[in-house]
Amino acid sequence: MERAPGFVIYRDKQPLLNCLSDEQAGRVVKAAFTYADTGELPQLEQGEMIVLLAIKGDIDRSAAKYQSLREKNRQNAKKRWGDASDATAYDGIRSDATDANKTKPNKAKPIKSP
Repeated sequence: MERAPGFVIYRDKQPLLNCLSDEQAGRVVKAAFTYADTGELPQLEQGEMIVLLAIKGDIDRSAAKYQSLREKNRQNAKKRWGDASDATAYDGIRSDATDANKTKPNKAKPIKSP
């Protein structure tokens, strides 16, 4: 499974992070990236782990949303193109584009100057 390109830490986690020292909060943020990359929770002190577990839920939701979007896009592409080797699988695609090379007369009326 491909990793999501990012994750969101929502503002409601700020009070939890504010309870930690800057050094502890930094370890939590780094641990959040480690979890997002590997799926494994690093070992932290108890207070830091509590905050990380709260952030973990956000990371998991972001990853699930990303995977859902990827699957939806994959299904839409499959409907649109069918088999990847057959680019004309969709009925709306013309098999020839000869009409695109023809010039059509301009039916717009010229603007008269006053």
